[in-house]
Amino acid sequence: MNASAGGQLIGRWRIVAADPWDRDYLDLVEPAYLTINKNGRGEFAFGAVNATMELEYAKSIVFFTWTGFDEGDEISGSGSAELDDDGAIEIELSFHNGDDAILKARWVRDQFDRGPVVGGLAVAVIAAGLLGLGYWLISEFRAFAALKSVERVQARLAMSSGQDAQSGSALIDDIVASLPSAPTVKATLAIYRDQAQPHHTLEQRVGLISRTVLVPIDHRAEALIRATVIQTVVFTAISPTALIESLLFLARGLRLLRQIAELYGGRPGFAGTVHLMRRLVVGSGTVGAVDLIGNVLAQKLGGAILEKLSSEVAVSVIATQRMARIGILCMQMCRPIPFARDEHPSVSGLIAGALKR
Repeated sequence: MNASAGGQLIGRWRIVAADPWDRDYLDLVEPAYLTINKNGRGEFAFGAVNATMELEYAKSIVFFTWTGFDEGDEISGSGSAELDDDGAIEIELSFHNGDDAILKARWVRDQFDRGPVVGGLAVAVIAAGLLGLGYWLISEFRAFAALKSVERVQARLAMSSGQDAQSGSALIDDIVASLPSAPTVKATLAIYRDQAQPHHTLEQRVGLISRTVLVPIDHRAEALIRATVIQTVVFTAISPTALIESLLFLARGLRLLRQIAELYGGRPGFAGTVHLMRRLVVGSGTVGAVDLIGNVLAQKLGGAILEKLSSEVAVSVIATQRMARIGILCMQMCRPIPFARDEHPSVSGLIAGALKR
């Protein structure tokens, strides 16, 4: 019969008892075992015996002939392995020299049944995996909490009109706590603290943090956007299909999102990245709204000139506008303080700055 008939017996079994041998003999060389495969073959080993089997399957029993070696001497025989009610199997082993043996085996439920070394390695791998999972979960939680902290600061700032510096001191502390711990940021924070005065209002303190601490981060974010704009021009020009172009755009936009978030201290994990992407989609509205920016830029470039451009160049222009817009939206999401009028970057300015380099 085929292997499906003896499917209950397929697998590796640990030989745990035998007549006439004791456990010490069974595990003399290695942990005693019997393996039943689906391909009509199997093997067993106990004491100094090591053999291979040719199998015939029945519903809950397997018959076999076997050949092998016992301390270097060639031996052979026949036998059977039958499933008992308790889930173990009883193995009847006959040697061609006339000896018989009965062995008991149970399913290998864990790696310790294969041997203490293998079991120890399995435990180490599982422990390392659990520690890694724990570290990842903690990192995800901390990163997501940092993003939500920035959002809470943004919401509190939107409702802070009329507060004085004293009542808004907790808000200032939260703004500072949301900033990255990079040495350059610490240096600009020191400048802010030197310039902050007791008589400053909350609005003045917030503006001072924005000018002294966040504007330098803005400049680095804008440099990233300009570099991404150039890359967008390149891959839209060389992409053989629209699908590949879209995938490259998505991948580069996702990378830009993470890079900008890290500049402002976000360091988003998987959950944080998904959260930022959702906010980005909501913030950007529809594709048509993003394209409206491109139409304005097209008017500035001159409609007559743009009409004469090849379709490939037109696609690149639209793609760079979208990427620049995505970059600005990322800055707005990750920046704890909204842009002042003279701080807000523009799509046309970023693209022009990129093309000049």
